[in-house]
Amino acid sequence: IKCKVSDATPSESPAGAQNGDGIYLMIDCENASLREPDEDVFKLWCSSTGDIAWGEGAAGTWKQLPKPAVNASVTSTASGYDLDIAIPRSEIKRLKPTARIGAGISNYANELMGVTEYLILSEPDASNTWMRVDFE
Repeated sequence: IKCKVSDATPSESPAGAQNGDGIYLMIDCENASLREPDEDVFKLWCSSTGDIAWGEGAAGTWKQLPKPAVNASVTSTASGYDLDIAIPRSEIKRLKPTARIGAGISNYANELMGVTEYLILSEPDASNTWMRVDFE
């Protein structure tokens, strides 16, 4: 996953806090099209400094998982930063050829003031509002 972020003043998130600049990626591995997170629905947070958090749905909530074997690299650019994220297949259980993916970006002025925006018309906990993706 490659993200090019235009933000001349990225705000760093304290490790594990998820309240700074960064991206969210949600994956519904079985294309279950759910209204709330459950098993085989995953949520990744990657901060503007490469800090990673990983969770899986569990009966309507997000359960924090141990730090995954996800590789993230951050490159500063003139207009902001680039994130390059690699999620090993072993971290995504039962990924089907058709899945659903949601995404969001966080933009914070400081760790107390910020906003997270998700893809248009998508809700962060409802995979039935995310994009359908066909893997080949």
